[in-house]
Amino acid sequence: MWGARASASFSPRRISCKHGGIPPQVECCTRASKLLDRKNAVPRPTFIMAEPEPEQALSARKLVLETAKFNVITAHSVREALALCEQFPGVDALIIHGSVGDDCGKVVAKFKDSHPNKSAILLAPSASTSCDGVDHQVSSHNPEELLRLLRELFGDPRSIDGR
Repeated sequence: MWGARASASFSPRRISCKHGGIPPQVECCTRASKLLDRKNAVPRPTFIMAEPEPEQALSARKLVLETAKFNVITAHSVREALALCEQFPGVDALIIHGSVGDDCGKVVAKFKDSHPNKSAILLAPSASTSCDGVDHQVSSHNPEELLRLLRELFGDPRSIDGR
C-alpha cells in the first residue's frame, strides 16, 4: 500500500537535471550534490559503488552499506561510473568491483584525476583479481571486511545520530 502511494506521488524520472546525463537511480544531481556538500554539515561518508550488470550482489552490497548509515551512489556500468566521477566531486571514495575487468584501471584513473587524495577500493572476487591504482582491496564475498575498512578510513556514521 505505502509503495503504491509513494510511486504514484513521486517519480524520479520526472525531476529534471541540469546536466541531462544523470542515471535514473539518482533523483537529481542538484539534490545529490547538496547531500555531498560538506559546508551543509552532512557528515556521512558518501561513495560511488561501481559494479556492472547483471551482477546481482550490487543491491545487496548497497543495502549493507546504507544499513550501516553510509551514503551510496550506484553505477551499473563503466560508462555510468565515469560520468558519476565527474558529477559528484564531493564523494569520499570509489568502491569498484573486479568484474569490470580491463576497464577497472580506467575508472580508477578517472576517479583519481577528479578526486585527488581520495580512496579507491577494489572488491575482489578472487585473490588474483587486480586493478591499477586502487588503494585498498577486500574480498567481494565478505561484507564485514568492507565495513571494517570503511569504518577505519571514514569513521562510523552510526555515531552521528548518537545511536
